Amino acid sequence: MEQTVPTWHETGVVFWKNLGGRLSGPKRVVLCHISPVFLTVSLLRPAKTGFFWQKVVAFCQKKPPNYLLFFLIFTLKTLDIVGQQDSVVGASSVFLQQRVEEARLTLQHNVINDDPVEARIWLDSLVQLNDAFHVAIQWDERWLMYYWLGSYRTLLAEVAAFDADVRAGETLKTQPLPDSLFEVIDGTLFERRFDCFQRIRHAPLTDEEKTISTLVLEYLLRLNTNEDEWTERLNAFEHQYPKSRFNRFVRSVKSPILKPANKGFGLCAHFLSGTWSAALDRSLTPLYAAQFDLYKWVDRWTIAGSFLLGGSRLARDVTDGFDIWPKKDPANLVTFGIELGYDIINSSKVRLYPSFGGALAFLGPPTPSENADEPLPAYYDNFNCMDGHLTASLTADAKMFGEKTPLKGSYHGVRMRVGYHWLNFKRQNNMLAGTMFYFSVGYNLFVFKEAI
Repeated sequence: MEQTVPTWHETGVVFWKNLGGRLSGPKRVVLCHISPVFLTVSLLRPAKTGFFWQKVVAFCQKKPPNYLLFFLIFTLKTLDIVGQQDSVVGASSVFLQQRVEEARLTLQHNVINDDPVEARIWLDSLVQLNDAFHVAIQWDERWLMYYWLGSYRTLLAEVAAFDADVRAGETLKTQPLPDSLFEVIDGTLFERRFDCFQRIRHAPLTDEEKTISTLVLEYLLRLNTNEDEWTERLNAFEHQYPKSRFNRFVRSVKSPILKPANKGFGLCAHFLSGTWSAALDRSLTPLYAAQFDLYKWVDRWTIAGSFLLGGSRLARDVTDGFDIWPKKDPANLVTFGIELGYDIINSSKVRLYPSFGGALAFLGPPTPSENADEPLPAYYDNFNCMDGHLTASLTADAKMFGEKTPLKGSYHGVRMRVGYHWLNFKRQNNMLAGTMFYFSVGYNLFVFKEAI
């Protein structure tokens, strides 16, 4: 019959039972108290206790059992202390939360009752309760309290050490239980915001400290509603104080704005009204037309292509010496142009740029449809004029909807333009000599090319 070799944990159990028979008196009493624990561990975790029993047996072969008894009692006592420490830590955490909750409630009542002396004491208590694992009072709650108490030096010391990493680190800690402390402090400071700004102005601070204190208060009270203006003010602070100890905070609260590329595209549609000069003014009534522009913008420069289609009527008979184009007959004007302009003003609200270029123009009687049954008058072909001429214009854009566009810098809004066409029809007919001045109003859409 095959003999079964006992494992080390089985050997340990037998050894422990035999050890009880070799002891007497007080030693046997102690053994009766600790042996059930070791027997349970041996039965539940044999893989973990086999190596332990191996060493114990080897040790006891050289030493009397008294050493083994001392070793086991010492081990159990150590485990008991560790367990007590875990219990103390858990109880301490609950006690800390209770203290934080009571202190925050008392501080809230101090603010409501306008008691800065007591509020300062409880604020210091909450600050001391902050540690590496718990947050007793949030950073924005502390800063609002500093403004309420006038503790600008303490505030500025924290602002100088604050950045995005510090803020992210606080979110990983255990937060205080929800209450109304922030709402009370925030509401109180918002009602007294004008007094707070005056107190900052007269506080014994440097110009740099007064500026950053004002910016921080606006940020805490969410008065920085205009993103572009807020960013410009933060940039101005960094430019004025490039080595300021507060620039870490300034960069952490600056809105991440997509820097646009220096290229863009636009589309515009106009309604145009034009007047004539010289002989054209006597030959034609005022012009009404539609104009469409497609343009590209590159680093303040604009190159645009345009198409104009408009109509007028003859104010008198026009003759070429042989045929007559009768009065009140319709006349069409079609132009294809290209212009180059440069922005002299390009702000967040207005864009203004002059441009110069040239165009190819066609003036003549309207072309009948192909299905018309009536034959064309004999004079039609004699009064179809074409010329190339210079153009100039001044364009103004009102950026009315720029903040709602997905890409920063793009906009759409109203476009107004005044321009001049140096028409050159006199080479074909002296009665059509003259120029055209126009005014147009339209809708413009401009989109920056995506930044790379």
